[in-house]
Amino acid sequence: MKKFLFALITCLTIFKTNAYAIDLKSDLYKEGVFRVDSTSGNTATAKLMTPDSTTYLLIFDEKNNLKLIRRLDFKNETANLEKISKGSIISIIGNGEIYIDFKD
Repeated sequence: MKKFLFALITCLTIFKTNAYAIDLKSDLYKEGVFRVDSTSGNTATAKLMTPDSTTYLLIFDEKNNLKLIRRLDFKNETANLEKISKGSIISIIGNGEIYIDFKD
């Protein structure tokens, strides 16, 4: 057990990776959690691009308060998003792909 813990701790310290926030732009996003690194515009719209796949879109503000939760069921179904500020978190849950269009 001691050897296993030693090997685990050694591997975790040697093979560490750093996570960075991505600069969001209008693009197709799959399931994941995305932190907004900069203000991306005044408004945004989200559109489900994958047919027959229910996908949830959640937006949290910089204080981790839930601002928006939206269920997208049908292809090309759109959702108007509020202004997304710096430090906000966008979470996409489901098998669908969502196109987010940030407008200036």
